[in-house]
Amino acid sequence: RYVFSHFFFNNNKLTTTKPPDCFLQTTSMPSNANGADAKFPPLSNVPPDSLPIDLPRLPPPDLEEQDGGRSRFGEGLGGDNGSGPTHSIPGAYSVGGIGSALPGRTTTNVSTRTQERVTTLPAHVSATGEDLISATLVEGDDREIVVATRMSFFERNWKTIAFIMGMLILVMAVVFSVTLGNRKTTEDDPSALTDEDVRPYCKPCINRRSYTIQALLDVATNDYASKRILPGARQMAESMGVNLVEKNYPKGTSDEQMADDIRAAVASGASVDALIVTIPSEAVASAVRFAAESGMPVFGTNLGTEFAKRLVKDGSLLFFTASDERLGGAMAASAFLEDLAGIVLDENDETNFFNTSQTWQQLAAEKYTNALYISQTPASGMKSFHEERYEGYRDRLLEASNGAITVEWIETNTPAVDWADRCKYQSVLVGTGSYFSWARDAIVKNGCKTQTKLGSFDSTADMEYFVERGDTSFVIDQFQELQGWAPVLFATLYLTTGVLPLAPPGKGGVYISGTSLVTQKNFVENTKTRENMIIGGVLHGTTTDTFWDAVFSAARQSAIDMDIDLILDRFDPQQNDLVLYKEMAKEIRSLCASGVDGLFVTLPDDIVVDAVRDCKEVNPKVQIISINAGYERSKELNLIHHIGMEDRDAGHEAGVKMVEMAQFDKALCLNHLPGLPVLDDRCEGFGQAMNDKGIEYLGQVELRDDDISRTIDMVEEELYEDGDWDGYGILLVGLSQLPAALELKKLHPGVVIGTFDTNDVLHKSLETGDILFGIDQQPYLQGHLPIPILKYSVIEKQRFLHNHIKSGPKFVIFPPHSVTANCAARNFPVCLTEEEPFPTESPTVTGHPSASIQPSAFPTVQPSASMLPSFLPTFDLRPTLEIVQARGNVRCGLKSTHIDDEDRYAVKLCRAIAAVVLGNPDKIDQIPLTGEERFITLNDRDVDLLLWGDTHTIEREVREQTTGAGFTFSSPYYYDGMVYFGNETFVECAEKRKRHDHCSSLRICVLRQSTSLDYVEHYFPSDFFIVVSSTEQQEEMLLNDSCNVVAADGSYLLGLKSKERMKAKKFVVGKRVITSEPLAVVTLKGNREFSDIINWVVHALFYGEEQGLSKNSSLCQTYKELASHASDLNFMNAVYCVGNYGDIIFVDEQSNRGMNQINNGTTGMLYATPFGEIEFRDDFGATAKSLLDRITDRKVLNCGVIVPNDSDGGNLFGMSVEYCHILAAALFMGDSTYVNVTNFSENDKWGFVGLNNGTIDVLAGARVEKRYDFASSESEGFQFSTPYFYGNEATNGNVSFYSLASREQDALFSSFVNSIVLATIYAKKNNIVKENSIEMPSASIFGNKFGFALKDAIHYSGNYGELYMKNFVHGEEDARGRNTLNSMSGPQMHSFPGLSP
Repeated sequence: RYVFSHFFFNNNKLTTTKPPDCFLQTTSMPSNANGADAKFPPLSNVPPDSLPIDLPRLPPPDLEEQDGGRSRFGEGLGGDNGSGPTHSIPGAYSVGGIGSALPGRTTTNVSTRTQERVTTLPAHVSATGEDLISATLVEGDDREIVVATRMSFFERNWKTIAFIMGMLILVMAVVFSVTLGNRKTTEDDPSALTDEDVRPYCKPCINRRSYTIQALLDVATNDYASKRILPGARQMAESMGVNLVEKNYPKGTSDEQMADDIRAAVASGASVDALIVTIPSEAVASAVRFAAESGMPVFGTNLGTEFAKRLVKDGSLLFFTASDERLGGAMAASAFLEDLAGIVLDENDETNFFNTSQTWQQLAAEKYTNALYISQTPASGMKSFHEERYEGYRDRLLEASNGAITVEWIETNTPAVDWADRCKYQSVLVGTGSYFSWARDAIVKNGCKTQTKLGSFDSTADMEYFVERGDTSFVIDQFQELQGWAPVLFATLYLTTGVLPLAPPGKGGVYISGTSLVTQKNFVENTKTRENMIIGGVLHGTTTDTFWDAVFSAARQSAIDMDIDLILDRFDPQQNDLVLYKEMAKEIRSLCASGVDGLFVTLPDDIVVDAVRDCKEVNPKVQIISINAGYERSKELNLIHHIGMEDRDAGHEAGVKMVEMAQFDKALCLNHLPGLPVLDDRCEGFGQAMNDKGIEYLGQVELRDDDISRTIDMVEEELYEDGDWDGYGILLVGLSQLPAALELKKLHPGVVIGTFDTNDVLHKSLETGDILFGIDQQPYLQGHLPIPILKYSVIEKQRFLHNHIKSGPKFVIFPPHSVTANCAARNFPVCLTEEEPFPTESPTVTGHPSASIQPSAFPTVQPSASMLPSFLPTFDLRPTLEIVQARGNVRCGLKSTHIDDEDRYAVKLCRAIAAVVLGNPDKIDQIPLTGEERFITLNDRDVDLLLWGDTHTIEREVREQTTGAGFTFSSPYYYDGMVYFGNETFVECAEKRKRHDHCSSLRICVLRQSTSLDYVEHYFPSDFFIVVSSTEQQEEMLLNDSCNVVAADGSYLLGLKSKERMKAKKFVVGKRVITSEPLAVVTLKGNREFSDIINWVVHALFYGEEQGLSKNSSLCQTYKELASHASDLNFMNAVYCVGNYGDIIFVDEQSNRGMNQINNGTTGMLYATPFGEIEFRDDFGATAKSLLDRITDRKVLNCGVIVPNDSDGGNLFGMSVEYCHILAAALFMGDSTYVNVTNFSENDKWGFVGLNNGTIDVLAGARVEKRYDFASSESEGFQFSTPYFYGNEATNGNVSFYSLASREQDALFSSFVNSIVLATIYAKKNNIVKENSIEMPSASIFGNKFGFALKDAIHYSGNYGELYMKNFVHGEEDARGRNTLNSMSGPQMHSFPGLSP
């Protein structure tokens, strides 16, 4: 008889409900998600009993699969049984062991269209009578499984058994929680995990000292293997900063003892994070399997290759390395053959080892007749490696001699010498170094030293000494030091980042440590010390390609780990790939000529290949590794390794994976860069997989741009079909087309999609089910691994036998835990020092409004030296205000077209500044400047300021490109934006970024060193734009048809349009404002007093318009005596002598001012100043530390907060405290707790006093006021960030601007603080929230360690809208007044308070 057991998953409980014996069913039952009872008729005799069993929730894991559905970390979804072990993946979750627990489950077919899995029952369940043919498993939020089983004794007594089993489970749960409850695993529900439970934990950084690796090695403490393996392991543990615990097993120790110790290590809970083992027997192999099933990562080395192959295959062993014993024996035979018979190994032909033109009879018919292999009698389980060594030795000799040589093997544990009697053997190979002395003594005692050649396994310093003396012809180096350091390296990387190389193909998953002979000729070469090693890197990943962030970060961290000097520069984007490849070739030749010890490169083109080939000729000793691109080229060049993914194979595996995961009939490949061999190979491999699987392959769709609508059109044109696209599969060769693919998915929900590469958008798409998988190439591994391999290759001449170390493809099926994603996004930051990790306890945080501080508490802080010039200037070092007053005029840098044009606003602004500084608007000197020279001229102090229409960006504030210096920008005097102007047809092409069809003739003229050029370079290939040096050249080229479109600020183009020559051409201004361009007055960074004056002149102009004041000659004050302090200047002179803001900027265009109007409080004033290119700049070369460095060194931010008095005070106070924590998160790699918060009353000035003398680093809630902005006898003056809160006072009143204040002399820190405030506004504007904070730009312009500052800030706080809602009860947009985003058309201008008489 058969009975149904009904398994129902709901709220993570598994309930088995037992229906009566008489109930039978022969058809599939309808699914019902409401409960188990709905599956059966309401029979009165159904027992109500059920057994609830708690199961761990199956989280959305970060399961990375490979090799046809089997995960390295256990059986994955889509495997045959799901019965493989599961392992702890840092931040990821592996699914396994569930399916096999269900009786009757044999195969599972998955349909992504129906979301059903059909479970086929065992063959003995017939289709007649009371039997059940099949059942249905429906999977969703509530999952049910219906299976059929034969009635048994256990089922007839199920109540009793259930009670007993329940008690057993309870006991086992208690034991398990005691032994394994503290293990650092992540196989629980991610929503139930605290951040600290997830490994790697990197808040604020990864503390490697918290990880312990235990090595259990079947090598005696003083044997020859331990003399190489253990030092290698210890050295790598020291380099990587992890704890290594050793346990060795001398001869005679039972293998069961080692197996017991492995199980004990698993039971130790949190004390051990990973194991490194040798595998001498089946007992140890079983213990390894137990450890793996318990979640312990296990790595193997040296001994037990055959056991290891099985363990790697079933996922129990993550990595194993050992020498090729057979190859070692064969190499020994070849050495003897060359020495005794003159037969030379043909190293270029692995299939024909010997020179076949010379026969054995001609060479050695009587010279070489007998050979011996001698070893000690091995312990139990040890014979296999001696067998392999002997067989390699024997077979090579027999092959060469056509069987004429007699090869013997003697095993002995005594120093017997009988075998050497009468010098029978011409060659003796000693199987282990521990027997070498006995063998040598036997040969000498019998007088056979001249007749018998001796060689031995195991290269150590002692053995190499015998080589040097001539006691042996050679020793065989099996690279046992590599067998020590490699598993420690990979275990550390796995524990702290999750990366791990894939198993090598064709070797049973074992990484073979290469084998070589140490002879008198070559042993002296191994003399490179571990100090002063230089390694260079030349990679094609440019500064704008985010894929390479992880590669470069990992390489730099690896250089720190390995204590080597690294020369690695990152190229900026070039005009085309050819230029980039030529630059790479030039750098490779330069590095080789300089004598670097090692080099790692990418090989994207033959130009680079030729440079590497030249390098090997110039510097034959240089060790070279290729990564990422160029696998086939690497083999041709015979480089020691290629680390990366073979793209054709990866494309094929992607096709196989897609077929396993979904059902479809037709497939195509989307290629955004057709012609690039790497991507073409991916599509080719995918197509081959489709053909192999019997699926129609439609080829690749060649996409030429990233326009979403264009991509959708091209794909739809290719398929000629509407509807769901049920039955179609698409592979993306990169993530650039992912947005378009997701739109395709919305239009055609039946299509199935997989992609290469991963990012945060992909993770979300995996979670929603829109994408099947992503392919991880493990870029961090590609960056980190070359350096240790090169180091040990240089020092020890050691390497793996395989050329290819595979970093991919790893299939990502589920999104990672948010902690892991954040660590990966920050490229797994490692704590700076082992001795002084970041504090484990947060500093004290105070937040009570009553907190106050007394003046006596403020220490004295010396002025920072970090802002002093790092060079000796030749110009006048006096403050600019003093120089201007002494000279008697203001030098304004202007566009040449503005010179002496009294109607130009630039000239009027210059006059307004002179009226304030000198008391006479006519005392100006107008200096014409080109776009290329303007910043250089200002930096050289040949002008006092720029009125050139320059956009304020954080990049220019910190480090402008042409000078490398930072500049100060006033509040914007005009909000502009880039607009296209020219031929109407081509203006439309430029606005839509079209480059095909008639738009292929588009040519854009754009000014050098402009933000417009930054935009055009980003979105158009170099042959679509022309860079010009001046506006005059730009206009002429437009008129003579050298270009058909101009890209420039809209304010400039309005003037250009009005020119008669332009009207005759019927040119048009584009309809779209493409970019945000806040135009500001530019001054030198180091002259804050003069910069403050300029800023308050601009605000005086605003104030004049707000109050209805205008030019009035009677009130224009002529100074009798120049003011000695900036705060004493008459700023209203700007208005009375020249005019108010509207008078100066808008003469005839008062009705079309857009943002450039006075804000009346009804519209938003939040505006995100552009960041510019703030990514991927090298660290500053200043010798003195900036305040940024000093704060991070002391590991705490001191933040003051002003408690406001008004009705919104509590809410504003909360927001100000939040900004303290946001700034801390940005400084300390995402951890917002490293901050001391001190509160100050708004009624006094102690907050500014504390900021001035260094008690606090920054003051939140600081209201911008003239008295605090300028330097005085009490302070050096302060710098205010972009306001994060505006008061809602009347238009003509003193509107409050609340900001973060910092000291003016700490310019870099002030810019950093400003960037953090801007980041919250930028995130709001770009719809970036906590969950996708990784989309924030990198900010390494402040230093490499702050590259993720903006991402970390938003990951903590969210965007401005989220922050406002958190602190204000009524936080809706329509209730915020000025505290909403400017719509880019609403009034933006308003003066700072303090200008009223």
